Amino acid sequence: MQKGDCVPLLNDILVAKDGSYLKEIFICSEAKDEAVLSSIAIFRPDTNIIMPEILLYLLKQPSVRKDVGDNYVSGSALPRIVLKDFKKYRFMLPPMDEQLKIGSVLHAIRMQTKTNIDEIQCLSSTRDALLPKLMSGELDVSSLDR
Repeated sequence: MQKGDCVPLLNDILVAKDGSYLKEIFICSEAKDEAVLSSIAIFRPDTNIIMPEILLYLLKQPSVRKDVGDNYVSGSALPRIVLKDFKKYRFMLPPMDEQLKIGSVLHAIRMQTKTNIDEIQCLSSTRDALLPKLMSGELDVSSLDR
């Protein structure tokens, strides 16, 4: 599969194309030598035309998702994006200097969102570990200041 260009590169956009088309979309943020399955499409943006962050957020727009569902998806039991048709999809893009400004803001938002999600997961794990101990009395909190 690696020879078949199924290994995502840094800043490739990964899109689940089977079932939940355009619900799961990610930017490949680290280089790995792992191939992806055929149910995941790899969009490799030409960075002379479009910034990866811009493409990511364009693909996440509800209007784009609806348009893709209406015009570029086949199958009813397991809807699937038809990539040969999807290649015809067109976006209106701002000039590259504006894309760079917008892309840097979108990147900062995406990184802060990732940090927040990681923190939520850490706090949830801590809660899940402490709650049974608190409920059973294994941890005594009666001496804590209120």
